[in-house]
Amino acid sequence: MDWRIMLDGVSLDQLRTFIAASDEGSFSAAARLLRRSQSAVSEMVAGLEARWV
Repeated sequence: MDWRIMLDGVSLDQLRTFIAASDEGSFSAAARLLRRSQSAVSEMVAGLEARWV
C-alpha cells in the first residue's frame, strides 16, 4: 500500500502523538512529554488504530 494513501487524513498532531508514544514506550510517558492527559494520548492512538482495522 502506498504510504501517501495511508497518511491521507492523518493530522500532524496525531503523528506526533503516535511517535511520542512509540519513542517513550508508554502512553503515560508520551502524555508527560506532550503535556496532555494519558487518556488523550490513548484515545488519539486508538483513533489511528481504528483507521486500519
